[in-house]
Amino acid sequence: MSKNSLVFIIVAVFVLAAGFLMLQDDGTSEPATHAAQSNAPAQSAQPQLSEEEQALAELKKKAAVSNVQVSKLYATRCAACHGYQGEGAVGPRLIGMSEAKLTKSLQDYKQGRVPNSLMKGLLTNSTDEELAALAAEIAKF
Repeated sequence: MSKNSLVFIIVAVFVLAAGFLMLQDDGTSEPATHAAQSNAPAQSAQPQLSEEEQALAELKKKAAVSNVQVSKLYATRCAACHGYQGEGAVGPRLIGMSEAKLTKSLQDYKQGRVPNSLMKGLLTNSTDEELAALAAEIAKF
């Protein structure tokens, strides 16, 4: 028997076994599904989302906001985590922070005085002028 024939037989057995397992799963789970459906009250057609899926859907809604005007710098470096209005999404809420506090925080992240590799990575190549502009913009939220 050639090597190619042996490989073909092994693959065929694997495919048949996988198909058999899928048939077994469908056959055993279907009656339970029907029983649960017949005893369960009518539910909406939308599937239940996990907490992660709900959080992702919420982030997508927030990212879709188009009437909010922010600088390109804020949009590219901050908005994904802090939201387009500083409301906080993944990152903390920025609304109501003073310009001085924001400037100090941004400098601390850039210099590594506050351990946060994501913030340091985003700010490492930022100039002091860019950080000051970000702080001034965010302070208006």
